Amino acid sequence: FNKKLKTSARRYETHGIWKLQYHFWAIYVKKWFGASPDELYKYYKKHIA
Repeated sequence: FNKKLKTSARRYETHGIWKLQYHFWAIYVKKWFGASPDELYKYYKKHIA
């Protein structure tokens, strides 16, 4: 799974730098522990999108 994820500056304005970076870090850790792309997508949609 080598797809890239893009986010906009608007997301940083809406969610704040620390909260958004926390969620991106959580996605990275979940991937490292073997989460499926579907799980990562669901997390992203729930917490970021």
